[in-house]
Amino acid sequence: MVTKYLLPCTCGKKIPVESRQAGEEFLCDCGQRLTAPTMLSMRKLEPVPAETVDSGGMKPWGARQRVVLVGCIVFSAFAAWTGVLFLGRPVPPAPEMDRETIAEQVERFTPALAWRAYHIQRAVGLDRSATDRATAYEEQAVQYYTWLTAAACGALVGLGLMVIPVLMRGPTATRSD
Repeated sequence: MVTKYLLPCTCGKKIPVESRQAGEEFLCDCGQRLTAPTMLSMRKLEPVPAETVDSGGMKPWGARQRVVLVGCIVFSAFAAWTGVLFLGRPVPPAPEMDRETIAEQVERFTPALAWRAYHIQRAVGLDRSATDRATAYEEQAVQYYTWLTAAACGALVGLGLMVIPVLMRGPTATRSD
């Protein structure tokens, strides 16, 4: 943190200066030109008290800025959740093949392929669960779209928390003449 010192004027006013401004000229409100001393001599000046150090013109955050920050965090979290849900969306089951297509493929089998298919079917069994997979997909799709809707609603709430405080105006000062 840069240390500031108070450069006194003959009018009684004290101008805050930083050590890096050594040797520079300043103009007091009274019109008198003041020259900041060297860095070594500046240490002899009165330091600026800690509570009066200028924060660079930045004001502390108000309620509106805090609400906008919360809105950004909520929006980012729900947008990320929506992205994760989108990447994990359910995949529909492969369409069932009709009997003619299966018959054509079986006719093209070589004896080695037929032998391999026989052993696979003997080990695994016939797949009779096509309707079970379709039902499971439908259940997964309903659950997916429910969570996706919840995530989108949460993102909209976050977006609202970001936009509404910006659109709201603070109290306006009235002039009494």
